[in-house]
Amino acid sequence: MPGRAAPAVGGALTALLVLGVIVGGRAWLEGLPPFGPGDDEWSAVYLVTGEAYFGRFAATPGAFARLREPYTLLVDGVAVTIGGGGATSTPVLDAARAGTPTTVPDVRIRRVGAQSHGPVAEMHLDKRRILLVEQLRPDSRLVSAIREDRAGR
Repeated sequence: MPGRAAPAVGGALTALLVLGVIVGGRAWLEGLPPFGPGDDEWSAVYLVTGEAYFGRFAATPGAFARLREPYTLLVDGVAVTIGGGGATSTPVLDAARAGTPTTVPDVRIRRVGAQSHGPVAEMHLDKRRILLVEQLRPDSRLVSAIREDRAGR
């Protein structure tokens, strides 16, 4: 009966190979590790609309990219947007441009999904609307703030 064991082993190997392709294909399509960002890899994503988001960015196949665990940056309670010359209208930035003395701004992050309408903590971004993606250093103040927020949940 040695001839019967070989087809069984071959069938099991084929099934494992097919399962590996399915699982690997799904990870690739969804931008999961090893095809997407690891546990401590964070990016800044700037859109052509001036919005800035921070999270785990994966340029998945298709027209949309994924941003997992997205955050926005708030300065004195106002979301920061970018414009032609950098960040635009916030009370602190307006005062700084006018040369008015200001207090130290209150800079915080807000997790997308914490809003009252309760969106899921993942964004699908139209790749045509992405202006720039930057990797954030693990020792940056923003990544430290994200780690603190995650630890507090």
